[in-house]
Amino acid sequence: MKIEEYKKWGLLFQLIVSVFFLVTMVYVWFEPAFLDLAFLMMGLLLLGIAFNNHVFYKRKYFTVIYVVGALIAFLMVAL
Repeated sequence: MKIEEYKKWGLLFQLIVSVFFLVTMVYVWFEPAFLDLAFLMMGLLLLGIAFNNHVFYKRKYFTVIYVVGALIAFLMVAL
């Protein structure tokens, strides 16, 4: 796959997960039992942001910060 295709898929993934994350956050506002789903969506969103940050901007330090944030979000789901 060419790098341009990775960029398109990365942006599409981030857009879709962002919309689902926002919908999940509104849903959690009314039904707090789904907080684990919100943390899962946040972890996926942070992984998408980390990927796009690595591919587009080539900033390795911010990529690490986003991956660590995703791991923390996934740990919150596990606990």
